[in-house]
Amino acid sequence: MTAASYMARSSLSTVVKCVPNLSATSLFHPTTLHRSLLPTASPLSLQVAEYKVKTMLKRRCAACYFVRRNERLFVECREKPRHKQMQQRTKQQLKWMRED
Repeated sequence: MTAASYMARSSLSTVVKCVPNLSATSLFHPTTLHRSLLPTASPLSLQVAEYKVKTMLKRRCAACYFVRRNERLFVECREKPRHKQMQQRTKQQLKWMRED
């Protein structure tokens, strides 16, 4: 007899006795599930806030600050990553970069 057919034929109390670390309440309340049963988030699936490219940069909150890297101005924020901004390059600057 397979485990699936055994569990289908047996009562709930028998199933709870057969499966370790499982109680009848955890079957009906998903908030009481064990950590091992919950899906884990892989590092590749985490969302990261990207830079918004703007011609005019401004601080959106008190935690925002300006940074200059590679002749370009950036706005970084310690509290809200969605405030990240990057200065837009002009067509002349991009052309000059391609020639080098």
